[in-house]
Amino acid sequence: MCATSTCNYVCDSGFADCNVSSADGCEVDVAGDVSNCGGCGVTCPGATNASAACAMGACDITCDAGFDDCNGMPGDGCEADLGSDAANCGGCGVVCAAGCTMGVCDPGGSDGRLDVTAPLVINTVATNLDGSAGGSTATLVDATGFADGDLVFIHQTVGAGAGAWETARILSLMGTTATFEAALSNTYSSAGANRAQIVVMPEYTDVAVAAAGVLRAPAWDGSVGGILAFDATGAVTVDGRIEMSGRGFRGGNVPGGRYTCRVGYQGESSLGGGGPTQAANGAGGGGGRQGQDCGAGGGGGYAAGGGTGTASSCGACCAGSATSAGGSGVGDAVLTTLFLGGGGGSGGADEDGFRPGPGGSGGGIVYITTDTFDVSGTGQVLNAGGGGTDGQQACPGCGGCGMGGGGGGAGGAVLIRAAGAVDLGVGRVSATGATGGVCTCGGAAPGGTGSVGRIRVVGASVMGSTTPAYVP
Repeated sequence: MCATSTCNYVCDSGFADCNVSSADGCEVDVAGDVSNCGGCGVTCPGATNASAACAMGACDITCDAGFDDCNGMPGDGCEADLGSDAANCGGCGVVCAAGCTMGVCDPGGSDGRLDVTAPLVINTVATNLDGSAGGSTATLVDATGFADGDLVFIHQTVGAGAGAWETARILSLMGTTATFEAALSNTYSSAGANRAQIVVMPEYTDVAVAAAGVLRAPAWDGSVGGILAFDATGAVTVDGRIEMSGRGFRGGNVPGGRYTCRVGYQGESSLGGGGPTQAANGAGGGGGRQGQDCGAGGGGGYAAGGGTGTASSCGACCAGSATSAGGSGVGDAVLTTLFLGGGGGSGGADEDGFRPGPGGSGGGIVYITTDTFDVSGTGQVLNAGGGGTDGQQACPGCGGCGMGGGGGGAGGAVLIRAAGAVDLGVGRVSATGATGGVCTCGGAAPGGTGSVGRIRVVGASVMGSTTPAYVP
């Protein structure tokens, strides 16, 4: 254009001559230049999880991959992680009830609400497995009942590395090979005498155990069992019982038929089944002394050692020590390892009776993850050891008295993890050890008492008390 006899130029709409040089004309696109957005020298700032942008002359942001500005406030950047935000999973406003993984809703709560109004057994899908730490696959002995997407509880119950545990989710299942969403933290082996197990964990929304309801899992059978584990995205309310008492390691028991003048059998532990000896079998109590009369079995161990079994006298066919060892203490207070309660040892045999009393089985494992947990009303969570059995004298041709009683089983493990509030009531959650059985001679020389188990409770707020006292 020409103005006052001087050649000049007018910038096209959306452009500006920011360097004030006619040589390159209107060099800046002020509609899209982040350093000159809407005008020369107007710089657009960056933001969290975002880069600066200029759109139609107004500053804006461009979100990094996997993030979005779901609250519509550029000032705090792209605040939503679409890969893990349960309120914005894979996109703004996509809400997941049980969490978000890699932009996909976790299938938590997939089993719906559980109302327990009568005795009910869960965790029935279980098998042995082998898998290595750092690997994302494991070989199952039997894949029946398992499926893609299952949440599972994995535990080394017996053998090398016993007590190791974790939860995992099955990404895919091909034959007997399970591939998990993440690598395993521990090595699990079922080779030889080792026994590791994988248990399907139900995923509920809410769990309500009515006054007449009893929630249990199968007892340990030497290969699998003894573990009650479930997740709830909402509330767990217990007015009845969650119970795994006596469902852990089994008490010692002598072979079938009449059994005389021989030492009792040890209780079971993470070392495996016991034999006929008065020594402890790890957490399993020792067998009672043989002879006349009243050789009692030792109690099972867990949080501490089990009580010793004693003998009241030593007459005919007497052999061995005057006391039988209680099982050893195992594990740790915060339950980085989990064990079944140790079994009590069986009583020892006299010369003229029928059979000594078997030892009591230990408590199992209770593992619950939930939003809130309430057992403050009439409910209970019970994970005690089983009582030792009295000696048995009567049989055709039997006489006298003196068959020893079995040792009591130890309490098991209870681990409750809640995102919100926990109300335990007073003494309504317990993992106590059991008393031993008595000799047939007037109740003399009872078997050793089992140790208490271990309890840990984690929550945003925790009220109440447990027996033994819980560790936060």
